[in-house]
Amino acid sequence: TLTMGRQSRVIHLNYYANVRSGEPVDRKGFILIDDSSNIMSDSSQVIIANSDRTWNLTASSATEADQLCRSLKDALSRRLEAEHNADTAVSLAASLFPALAEETETDLMMDDEDEDDVLPGQGVWLLKKGEGMGALTGDKRRFFTVTHGKTSHLLKFNYFANVDKEGRPFNKRGFIPLIAGSSVIPSGKQILVNNVDRTWHLTAATVEEAQAWTQLLQRAIAAQAAKSPGAGAGLSGTATERAAGAGAGDDDEDGAGGAGAGAGNGLAFEDEENLLPGVGIWLVKKGEGMGRDRRRYFSLFKGRTSRALKFAYFADVKNGIPIERKGHIMLDPSSVVSAKGPLITIAQSSRDWKLTAPDAEAAASWARTLQQALKNQAQALPETTNLASDSLFTEEAAMNEADQPLLPGVWLSKKGEGLTTGEKRRFFVMVFGQQSRMIKWNYYAAVEDGVPDNKKGFIPVHTRSEITAQDKHIVIRNPDRTWPVTASTYEEAEYWATLLRKAVKEQNMAAAEKMPLLAYHAKMTAAGESPAAISAKLGEVYGADVLSSYTGVLQRASAAASNMARGAADGADESEAGPGNDEDDIEDVLKGRGVWLAKKGEGLGAATGEKARFFVLKKNLATNTLQLDYFADINAGEPVNRKGSIPVLDDSEVEAEDIHLLIRNSDRTWYLTAKSQEEAGRLSEVLSNAMATVYPSAAPDSGSEVPIFVNNGVWMLKRGEGLGAVASDKRRFFVTNFSIPRSMLLVHYYAGLASNMPIDKKGTIQITQSSAVFADDVNIIIRNGDRNWKLTAFTAEAASQWTNGLIQAMDEQRANKSRVPFMARLHMLLLNQQQHDDANNESVRSALQAEYGQQTYKLHEQEVNHAFRKLEENEDETKSLRENALDDDDDEE
Repeated sequence: TLTMGRQSRVIHLNYYANVRSGEPVDRKGFILIDDSSNIMSDSSQVIIANSDRTWNLTASSATEADQLCRSLKDALSRRLEAEHNADTAVSLAASLFPALAEETETDLMMDDEDEDDVLPGQGVWLLKKGEGMGALTGDKRRFFTVTHGKTSHLLKFNYFANVDKEGRPFNKRGFIPLIAGSSVIPSGKQILVNNVDRTWHLTAATVEEAQAWTQLLQRAIAAQAAKSPGAGAGLSGTATERAAGAGAGDDDEDGAGGAGAGAGNGLAFEDEENLLPGVGIWLVKKGEGMGRDRRRYFSLFKGRTSRALKFAYFADVKNGIPIERKGHIMLDPSSVVSAKGPLITIAQSSRDWKLTAPDAEAAASWARTLQQALKNQAQALPETTNLASDSLFTEEAAMNEADQPLLPGVWLSKKGEGLTTGEKRRFFVMVFGQQSRMIKWNYYAAVEDGVPDNKKGFIPVHTRSEITAQDKHIVIRNPDRTWPVTASTYEEAEYWATLLRKAVKEQNMAAAEKMPLLAYHAKMTAAGESPAAISAKLGEVYGADVLSSYTGVLQRASAAASNMARGAADGADESEAGPGNDEDDIEDVLKGRGVWLAKKGEGLGAATGEKARFFVLKKNLATNTLQLDYFADINAGEPVNRKGSIPVLDDSEVEAEDIHLLIRNSDRTWYLTAKSQEEAGRLSEVLSNAMATVYPSAAPDSGSEVPIFVNNGVWMLKRGEGLGAVASDKRRFFVTNFSIPRSMLLVHYYAGLASNMPIDKKGTIQITQSSAVFADDVNIIIRNGDRNWKLTAFTAEAASQWTNGLIQAMDEQRANKSRVPFMARLHMLLLNQQQHDDANNESVRSALQAEYGQQTYKLHEQEVNHAFRKLEENEDETKSLRENALDDDDDEE
């Protein structure tokens, strides 16, 4: 079944073990459908790729699989338009999307829905790259048109297999939904349409055609978002008239073949100003690929909206006016114009244009004209404009400017471009250009004494960058180049991709400063602002929700800001590692005590082996953070040859498993091996106590955590993480609490019980908004971004009951404004009663009904009554103990 939370708007594809009387029963789990979900169908399979797992579902037929796939995509693209009824979770088909209920399920896909033609009579042949495996991934030639659904009100880029003799498309194969969140990016001849569920790769016949249709689609999406009368409003006028004049002639220009290949060359051109009215020149334009040379009339134009320079070319001139426009050469700051003899060359990243003038003098004259136009264009732009906006701040200037490091660096593998296609290991540092105001990912060949050395280049990251994490790969697609970078794990790739995406988004949030949150944080830290003042200012500029998403990350940022040279590069070659810290700012927490441990390396080959290191726990006074420094040796009782440091932050998870100590941070899990199980457990306790002292919010003091189950505690088997004995199943006692100060669900697990109290805590599983929890027979899977946890209950019923309770708490936390699950609120109210000695069960009932509603209260009513009975039993037992104690006192006297 497909449901959505009434307030949270979280979409779940629920799955059940059975159906009775038409109602699903015995819910086993759900698949979370959100903006990061990539949904596709392949024959009878539906594939849902989430950040933490890829789900493979098999339908009874390809048609059924296709229908489910479309329903999920429709739900995502239109959930913001949903009108919710009074239920906590409602059926998407019937209540959530009224328009969808009125249409058949195939209305939005095929020809059943009536549509308005946004660009009557206009379309373009493009190559569409398939999605899937094998033959599905090949390019197919399709004819594309833009329409607007009368029922769904959805803007669609439809594609057809054929066009009849009168130019009318038929045999529709599908469509690309164009919604407010869609981005359309040109890349050479390619057009990339990015939706939440998929990136569509389309290839035009020419670069000009790709640019023209990109502009058209961008304007159509903007018009739709602005709710213009008719999706095509503002898309006709000059552009359409010019397109009609161009016709479909010159179809095979620049190697494009087939009917309609050149139809898009004149489309979507904005209103333009002729910079040289009445002045132009006949040039012979060299064809691209198999295209033949053509004589064209060139003149210089400037877009009134985009302010872009265009060297436009036409098929003919009548009465001194150029007609039948065939395309244009976009002149941007990267264009290099030169003349040699009669040949004019315009060198660009996507193509070198070769134009032949009547003679050398005419070529030199027009080359100077174009060079001067580019110079004038550059002088009209602000000096600090971002490179993403086609500014004159050159790549060389951006390469050499002063940068503000935002976070400690990381070793990754970068794939070369062109002939240099091999992968090279580079040290990446995320920075903010102090002159260009640009987010950059600088990469270096080495690290010397903790300082990145031998800078090789940078990856610009801006609003036109498409940043994705695919398996262990981070892919940054810019209009001029795609950068593939490989991390050591999927979690590491997702961590950096998320940070880069957030930085771009935040740069536009800070209207005055125009910088991402991490850059603003670094600026205020460098100015000596207090942590409280920094936190308050960041919350004011970016909002409390954005600031809270950086828990733990800002501590790493503080470390980077306090020492701009810091590059915590504990990669494969430790000789290149070693963040440099000012020893005046470092406090030895354990006063000279340390321990030898074996540390597992990160990387490839020999890097992954274990090395003996001497570990010392220290506190950075400048950033108020803990760090576990490790050294290669000891000399005269003092550790020497520091190799690196492990950040121990308030969101770090520390766990002892047999002789192994695991420290989990958001960007990496560290594996350390002690001499014995006792030593590993003792070290885990030392680190946990130190964290509780330095980070008060992480310390579970009395009353800071409340249970979410009435009988809070269950024995289960936990699958270990790592290799060898670490990966085996161990029997653990699990307690599920809600942390009040952290507003987070926590699943603690212990080695044993004593007097019915859990003892020897081994670790904690944090349940966040992105966690996925489901049961499969006796197994329970908890998927977090950094790890998949596997727990095994002793019966399938116990697994289902525990899982459903946790899922219910997660849903209630998302839906409730205070972000407190129902059962946690119940225990908070009962605790408050005990503290004030004010037993009033009815006031508790009333408070719960007012906050969560009658329906949610009814769902938990039995648990509420059970909690009241248990509280009364405890009070009776306490009263009895007091009376016995008084009797003993009398006898003693």
